[in-house]
Amino acid sequence: MASGTSNKLTGQVGEHLVSAVLGTLGYYASPYSGNVTGFDVTAVHSESLKSFPVQVKASTKGALVQSTIDKWCNHSIDENNWEMLSGYQ
Repeated sequence: MASGTSNKLTGQVGEHLVSAVLGTLGYYASPYSGNVTGFDVTAVHSESLKSFPVQVKASTKGALVQSTIDKWCNHSIDENNWEMLSGYQ
């Protein structure tokens, strides 16, 4: 398989996995096929309807420096048990 095709498939799998995880957290999430500048997935909270874009970075093993999620976004749960995610700009 060509490297470009492999990279596209890796990215597509990553976007769908992120969308699936967001679904388990109470978000409607939609990955975009093709290039959208600045984000790969949009997420909308199922109750508040607040939305946010998500940029996904995926790689095969050994190709990416590993780090914790708090390096890339804020994550907290408020007094009403709402999960809060916000990306760093």
